Amino acid sequence: MLDSIKKLDLIDITIDAKDIFDKYIGMNYNQVSEITFTNLFIWRHQYKLKYAVCNDYLYLISFKDSEKPYAFLPMGNMESKSFLEAIKVLQQYFDVNGYELIIKKIYEDYVDIVLGVLGEDYIADYDRDNSDYLYLTSNLATLKGKKYHRKKNHVNKFMSTYNYSYEKIDSVNKRACYNILNKWLLNKKVQSDAYKEEVLAIKEIVENFENLDCFGAIINVDATPQGFTFGEKMNRDTLVIHLEKVNREIDGLGEFINWQFCKENFNDSIYINREQDLGIEGLRTAKKSYLPERLVNKYNIHHKR
Repeated sequence: MLDSIKKLDLIDITIDAKDIFDKYIGMNYNQVSEITFTNLFIWRHQYKLKYAVCNDYLYLISFKDSEKPYAFLPMGNMESKSFLEAIKVLQQYFDVNGYELIIKKIYEDYVDIVLGVLGEDYIADYDRDNSDYLYLTSNLATLKGKKYHRKKNHVNKFMSTYNYSYEKIDSVNKRACYNILNKWLLNKKVQSDAYKEEVLAIKEIVENFENLDCFGAIINVDATPQGFTFGEKMNRDTLVIHLEKVNREIDGLGEFINWQFCKENFNDSIYINREQDLGIEGLRTAKKSYLPERLVNKYNIHHKR
């Protein structure tokens, strides 16, 4: 028993694992942006993700810090009593391998359940920097009312100023994203590790676009690609925006691509998840300016210090 727990048969995520991840993620209503196959796949190298399936649950662990790996909640039927056993298996795996158990990206509804299984030696910390922004699609797709007056003005100014076109991304035009990406990088005076990791994620979503459940759009200005966005449907009523890059020197382009993309997909969702702000002040201000309906609050659980 301990030997099988120690191994857990962890393997790397490949594109061929999509059906497996979709099966286990799809067993529950999920609004946590990280828990989509696309997100996990395109960031798999940066976070050194490995997974295993055991007793009808999918286990996912990040070894980005090899000495302090962390786990996600087991994916499967989270309403079943067997989910409690799956948490214990995860705890035993970390114990047997000499790691401190850390579980991240836990939606607030499951915090008490997990703590109830792990016991009083564990605590939960609110992870505000990684909590997702959830918006009403109807608000982002229409920008109606005084509260969105400035956003709509930016959109209108862009539309009246520039000769533009909106294209859905397909297997032919997808490589235009690289032109936009190169411009974005050239404007970065300092290319940090975070930027380099994001570039790799963008390349993964472009190269594997046909095999993922994503859809996207490119904005051309004067017949030159200047912005792109990628998203997907993550559950019955929520879309998630994975990536968005625009030429910030073009006034109103950011507001326009957000508005047009949401408008195009208005009938497919009630909510839009625009992911987290990572604690970046400018990003937090921008996301709050669109007036989220609420945050998808996430917590990290670890042993008491």
